[in-house]
Amino acid sequence: MTPSAVSPDVVALLLGMDEPSVQEIDRVVAEALTAAGCVPWRAMEAELYGRGAQRLLIARPAPPRRRRLVSPIPRLRRGGEK
Repeated sequence: MTPSAVSPDVVALLLGMDEPSVQEIDRVVAEALTAAGCVPWRAMEAELYGRGAQRLLIARPAPPRRRRLVSPIPRLRRGGEK
């Protein structure tokens, strides 16, 4: 792993491995953030680009999830019932 850019907002790494797994991506991004003095993200979005034996990994923190709207009226019909 060769760090190209590490900040609290983005991590770009050159990886020398073939098609890293999700767990490997999570591990190398967390290690890069920790080494740079940043707090590892709870969730991330990652893009992987490859050419030959090297892979460029670009990772960003995932945006917060939207809350599901809860209706004050309970749903009585479910599964397409009329």
